Amino acid sequence: MAQDPLAMMLSHIIGQAGAIPRPSLRRRRKFRQIQSPPIESAKLDLYHAFRESGLRKAEPARRMGIQKTTIDRLFDPEHPSRFEQIEAAFRALGKRIVISVEEAASKQPPANPL
Repeated sequence: MAQDPLAMMLSHIIGQAGAIPRPSLRRRRKFRQIQSPPIESAKLDLYHAFRESGLRKAEPARRMGIQKTTIDRLFDPEHPSRFEQIEAAFRALGKRIVISVEEAASKQPPANPL
């Protein structure tokens, strides 16, 4: 339930061109880590990479051959984007996406489909 308000808050911060703090680990009972969906995580990493690059939005848009307003949509967690678009934006910033698969936190066996 916390993912929706988090996405709204991040969308607002990005819309204002603000800095988004990196997540920190809290290890007390009352704190629960919120796991963003992979596409949202990629968008946030893209936003961080863009801010660290020091470029204006027009430059990655020119490199990608798209309009500057499309760059804003690539950062927005609430706007649906295709993975290929996000990957192209990373390339325009001189970065690449690396995907890995890890064991889930729970070691329960998968449910038997039969």
